[in-house]
Amino acid sequence: MVSLPVVVAVVLLLKACSTD
Repeated sequence: MVSLPVVVAVVLLLKACSTD
């Protein structure tokens, strides 16, 4: 399974990409 820190990192990356 995916670790919690990994999920948080992915979410932050997605938010960063969404914010242009």
